[in-house]
Amino acid sequence: MSWRAVAVSLLVAALCAAAWLWHSRSVEAPPPTASPAQPAAPEPPIAWEAEPPAAIEQEAEEVFKRAFWCRPTADDRILHAVRHAWHDADGVSRWQWFLIVDPSAGLLQDLRARNVFSLVPGTIPAPREAPAWFVYDREAVASWRSLDGRMQLAYRHTDDRIYACASGLGFTKGAAAPSAAEPPATVGSVGRLPNASPPTPPRAD
Repeated sequence: MSWRAVAVSLLVAALCAAAWLWHSRSVEAPPPTASPAQPAAPEPPIAWEAEPPAAIEQEAEEVFKRAFWCRPTADDRILHAVRHAWHDADGVSRWQWFLIVDPSAGLLQDLRARNVFSLVPGTIPAPREAPAWFVYDREAVASWRSLDGRMQLAYRHTDDRIYACASGLGFTKGAAAPSAAEPPATVGSVGRLPNASPPTPPRAD
């Protein structure tokens, strides 16, 4: 056998050995493991003025309905929503809600053009007992509030986003039943009032 044949045989043997070694290592090597997902950081607790609320409502559509007195449409995108309620022996004694919404054209028309809640423009203080997600740049929004300051609405014109919140002292307490000698109470002196002012109905042109 010539030296050329010997050299070719050795080269072929070396290549086969290298291929076998590479294959065996690739088969035995364990697959790379994905790094475990980091758990989301817990939301900072709210500093309650007194005791925590007795009930917390986080179903977005329900909070929206209580806040704006209407159902959200398919074009209303609710980003965050929560309602807190405190109870006493007679029912709800205090409540508050917070909403961040990308509004539909209809809701934006109601809140801004028609101003169904009779809000007035002006600066609004940072609400107390707000969740951590209820934050925005106060220099980048136009703001309105109710005359008593209980309802606040901030509008960011760059993307039409609405930040809204309101609070109240719950329902009015029912009056005591009149005695037989007393005349019946007049309309409006008994019963319970809703926990937010209703929107102003549209006026016929």
